[in-house]
Amino acid sequence: MVTRGIELDGNLKPLRLAHVYASLETMTPRAEEEARGGKGKGQGPGGSPALPGREGNLSALEALLDPAQRRVVLVGEPGSGKSTFLQYVTLFLADKLSVTDPAKSQFAGVEHTVDARLRSHTALPLRIALREFAPGLDAARPGSSEDVLRHLETQLCAANREAEAELLRDVLGRGLALVLFDGLDEVPGPLVPAVRQAIQSFATGGFGQCRVVVTCRIASYEKREFKLEQFPDPHRIAALSSALRAQFVHDWYRELAAARKEYQGEDAACAESLLRALDTERLQEMSGNPFFLTAMAALHRPEKPLPDTGAKLMDQLVRGILDESRKRRADTTATPDQPELATLLEKIPEGVERLREQLQTIAYLAREKRQKKEGRAVDGDLLKSKLLLTDTVTKKWVNDLIESLRHRAGLLQSQDGTSFEFAYRFEEFLAGCHLANDAFWKDQDPETTFEDRARKLFAAQGDYARLVIVWAAGIKVYVHPDRADVRDLVDALVPATALTEAAGLAEVELASEIARDVGMVDWGEKYARGAPVIIERLRTRLEEVRDGEFPVATRARAAAAIGRFGDLRKGVGVKAGGVPDLDWLPIPAGPFIMGSEASEGFDWERPQMAQCRLIAQPYAISRYPVTVAQYAKFLDAEGYDERQKRFWTGPGWEWRCENNITGPENYGAIFLTPNHPRVGVSWYEAFAFCRWLTERLRAAKEISAEQEVRLPTEAQWERAARHTDGRSYPWRDGGKSDDKALAKTLTERCNWGETGLGNTSAVGLFPKGHAECGAEDMAGNVWEWCGTPWLSDYTDYEAKVGALEADPEKITRGVLRGGSWGGDDPRLLRCSSRFSGASDIRSDYVGFRCVVVGVGGVR
Repeated sequence: MVTRGIELDGNLKPLRLAHVYASLETMTPRAEEEARGGKGKGQGPGGSPALPGREGNLSALEALLDPAQRRVVLVGEPGSGKSTFLQYVTLFLADKLSVTDPAKSQFAGVEHTVDARLRSHTALPLRIALREFAPGLDAARPGSSEDVLRHLETQLCAANREAEAELLRDVLGRGLALVLFDGLDEVPGPLVPAVRQAIQSFATGGFGQCRVVVTCRIASYEKREFKLEQFPDPHRIAALSSALRAQFVHDWYRELAAARKEYQGEDAACAESLLRALDTERLQEMSGNPFFLTAMAALHRPEKPLPDTGAKLMDQLVRGILDESRKRRADTTATPDQPELATLLEKIPEGVERLREQLQTIAYLAREKRQKKEGRAVDGDLLKSKLLLTDTVTKKWVNDLIESLRHRAGLLQSQDGTSFEFAYRFEEFLAGCHLANDAFWKDQDPETTFEDRARKLFAAQGDYARLVIVWAAGIKVYVHPDRADVRDLVDALVPATALTEAAGLAEVELASEIARDVGMVDWGEKYARGAPVIIERLRTRLEEVRDGEFPVATRARAAAAIGRFGDLRKGVGVKAGGVPDLDWLPIPAGPFIMGSEASEGFDWERPQMAQCRLIAQPYAISRYPVTVAQYAKFLDAEGYDERQKRFWTGPGWEWRCENNITGPENYGAIFLTPNHPRVGVSWYEAFAFCRWLTERLRAAKEISAEQEVRLPTEAQWERAARHTDGRSYPWRDGGKSDDKALAKTLTERCNWGETGLGNTSAVGLFPKGHAECGAEDMAGNVWEWCGTPWLSDYTDYEAKVGALEADPEKITRGVLRGGSWGGDDPRLLRCSSRFSGASDIRSDYVGFRCVVVGVGGVR
């Protein structure tokens, strides 16, 4: 979409990828020694150990060009920008090798935006679309590096590059190429082993000197049959940050201004209009996906609201491309004698509707044929036969229609003019529309139901059909609309009996994805009879997965799904009336061991206080970190508004105003899951939340006027995590850092780097990791802010810290405790581990929990 440009109001030259590309980030933390403050950005004032903020993660380019690793796997959600990233890298390297006049470069005028690592890299870029490569293999035999070589040679010969094809073996053998295997998840199931073996053979055999990159969807790569041997753990593509979204939107309209007079001088205003339109919870979540953001930019009109679901967004996009009044476009590859789509369809009754139905059928059949290994693309003969919209059209008319779809509408792509494929994700969406088209299916079989055909398709194609079915359900609900059919499908997918093993898990996960996508939890009896009962049964099955003996990634997905339906556990959500429902755990007063022995930990954790007496009064600590759902109530109460200034420290409010902070920093949909810990919150914001919650709980008479909600002091946090026996980790049987089984123990009991989730998880996902007091997630998931200012060590700590904690207005650097999902050093998860962070930093690693102090219990 980005390379061609999507503009629905008239003629437009293609938007230039080099001018609108937004640099992708991964969710892979930088080297641990940097995160610990050993060097670089991790260093705090005076040498204090500091954690990085968002800048602590690798960019996609850093991951791809890592000098220590020639094999790279990039995974991401559909539409996360994996393929466009490879296209961008391919474009730059090819441009660098082939263009001698800088003025003619695709990157003329934007050279400064190209990462220095890429500018200094030289290699022949060879991108292989794996769904095109796969059909050339035999599922009955292992794939090999020779299969890869033959595929590349065939492509070169098809482009009349026979001389270059003869040189290819030597180029690859000398390691002069960057080979980009794109879309492992798009390979039909029976061919996955052969494709995987071909990639492994290429990367580890005679062509192993080449840098090799593979892309795949997250859900697919989690499955054993997709994982590549002798490849490192994958880097996960992060959702676009707020800054990257803003950059893309401004670049998009700047490009439009360069192409069309009506945008000249108006590009900045249009960009701000779109960014304001995106400022809703649902669109914020969707716009973190590059594909959806591009579609939103294409559809945006200041006077019209944007679609707030994926199905409506895609439906409007396809309608806009095909509709007579909005679809004319120019393309540098089109010639004047190629008629526009409007001209071709104007004499066909209901031409646009009939064309769309046929395209939907073609997309569905193409996927079916690819799954059966009957063809790698949309066969030209199939295309022509299905596009005979009436008996009166000629073969020339059909050929013109195909060329218009290819060059003007941009829905079809072809390198040779005889075999075709749909542009980007349109094939899955159009196939989903076909699956949802009751009129077509009833002509084939009057007894068929949407439930029947969706389940039959899933049984035959498995994950390959997942998104097609989800799109179909979205079309049923948001475009037709027909909730009953989707309700029946979800009902059929969710078993009535307990889910205790893998059997049935795939259908439950599909049901969960559909129910979430169509907002089924909000339907109620009024809109679909029986829907609430089905949702409760689905919730029960998901709870069995979350709490059962399933792989941690499976349990995490189930827990996240529960969060979207409403996590009913005490301490996770919100009470009636909008008050956050924190589950308070009492901690008695008394001495405890604080800090680390000389043989363990870091210098700033010493000297150890064997009888720390800072807990002079009892207090209560929240069982979990503050969740996304709970913090949302602070936002609903306009906690960042001038009227709520009383909750903030003076420096905190000044920071908020100077930086135009209107809410936490967001990092993508998974981090916004309601039962995950709220991240992207600075110390200033966490402090303001606690003051606001104090007021709410006093008003609700849950605490007395003498009690107060605060961030825990450093001593309160460590006492709750460590109990009184000096344990290293929160659980009773925690081992020392040199314990050989420690990594396995940690992976079973907390969300840290080695757990492999690559993001926050639902609070309380690791019940075996709870502290003696009952607090959970005190090791891993997120680092947690404390109310104590940073002190470089524990020398005279008890004498100094009380006065400093009593004056929050002067806290410019706070303490962080507990470790996070991104760390891979077990020492960071110890109860005594401590680091510092400037009071204004925000990160996807950092959240907080609360304590109640003062005389009396908590109701």
